[in-house]
Amino acid sequence: MRTMQAVAALAGYELRETTDSRGAPAYAITRWNLARVLPDLGAVEAFLERVAGPGRGT
Repeated sequence: MRTMQAVAALAGYELRETTDSRGAPAYAITRWNLARVLPDLGAVEAFLERVAGPGRGT
C-alpha cells in the first residue's frame, strides 16, 4: 500500500484507504479536489498503470 501511495504521489494523486457505503474496504484516489473510489488494490494498481505509466502501478 505504501508503495502505491508513493507512486500516486509522484503522479500528483493522493491515495487513502477508506470504506464504501456498505462499510467494505475501499481506496480513494484524489487529485484537484476530485475523488475516485476504487474497490480493491487491483483496481488501484490498474489506475496507477494508466496515470503513472507502465510498470509503475506497484
